[in-house]
Amino acid sequence: MNDRQTLMKFNSGSWRGCFVHLDHKGVEQKRFSTSLDVIDSAGVIQASLTNLHTGRCQSMSFREIPVEMQLTETGDWSLGPARVGPLPWVAELCVVIGQERRRLIARHGANTVESIVYVRESRVAQGAIPTSEPLEVSIGSRGLHQIWRLDSDVELLVDPQPRGSNVGTVCGLRWHQPNVGIHQVVRRYSADGTLLPIEPSW
Repeated sequence: MNDRQTLMKFNSGSWRGCFVHLDHKGVEQKRFSTSLDVIDSAGVIQASLTNLHTGRCQSMSFREIPVEMQLTETGDWSLGPARVGPLPWVAELCVVIGQERRRLIARHGANTVESIVYVRESRVAQGAIPTSEPLEVSIGSRGLHQIWRLDSDVELLVDPQPRGSNVGTVCGLRWHQPNVGIHQVVRRYSADGTLLPIEPSW
């Protein structure tokens, strides 16, 4: 399979979701339910996300996988700029296991990570809601980075360093799934801001 076929094999369909907005300290600010439809229509991949609280719909479509997207053979992916610098930037990561997905949307400011959106999605509606409200987040250190633990089985790799620190930057999402193992995806940038090839290491 090529990347396009892999993406659609694991990520197409109708997903019910819950978006949880966290501040830079991991404190929940708000949450809302969503509906996401991902289809292939005449060779065009279409994704339509509806906020079920407001009814607002956002859509995107593309024929080919964006060059900035990194994809694993099991359908996990990351998306963000091809290069980063001192200006703010956003990265999105997704891991998928069967009928369930977990996503991370990290907004990086000039000095640190400003906010994170944690997303649970399921093709089975009842699987989309986090286990606690507000979401419980514990933050530990791992060298220069942070490990955010949430939902009891999900970890986020967060880089709180100021941009321009000349040591590169990284964000990651790891999901421990009983009877399946660990699915994870990591997006890394070199010290000069260049996107590095995807790799399995955390």
